[in-house]
Amino acid sequence: MTDNASSDITLLNQLAAGREEAFTQLYLRYSPTIYNALMVYIKDEHQADDLLQNVFVRLWEKRGELTAIQSLENYLFILARNLVLNHIKRKAIEENVHQVLRSRLPESADSTENRMLEVEYKRLLREAIDALPPQQKQVYLMATDASMTYDEMAVNMELSKLTIKKHLELARKSIRAHINARLHGYVALPFLLAPGVLWHV
Repeated sequence: MTDNASSDITLLNQLAAGREEAFTQLYLRYSPTIYNALMVYIKDEHQADDLLQNVFVRLWEKRGELTAIQSLENYLFILARNLVLNHIKRKAIEENVHQVLRSRLPESADSTENRMLEVEYKRLLREAIDALPPQQKQVYLMATDASMTYDEMAVNMELSKLTIKKHLELARKSIRAHINARLHGYVALPFLLAPGVLWHV
């Protein structure tokens, strides 16, 4: 067994007990490698960073199930691969929606439709942000409006970086769910009417 593998087992046991120090060590050990792998497929620094944070948020969420893992590095690569596949599928669906909308509407109607969608999206986004729990809302606004880093937010709110990451991920999930649930029918109807197109929820 390599030194890293032996150390991983120790850290995973500590992680299962909820020790954030163990999580930080694992993050520092593996995040550069996982980030580089993500960049091979995503080629966008911001999106790759978001996916990287999601990988480690899921590691924390599943910490109680990880003590039997043979290779943490392989496990993290599998997590990253699944997130990349979901990201690519979601982007493909979004692009198909816009292509069908453009092809089925006259140019003037398409412009009007886009403006209506933009106005509705912004309204739903404000509504979703206002509905967040206070700390999630604060973290989300600091990340998006103030463009603060995880370190800056952690200092500002006197919380750990891990807690900040979890708040931000939960906020984003909640906002996506809120918007998708309400905007889905508005966007999907013309898409569903397109010949030969199936909508997968």
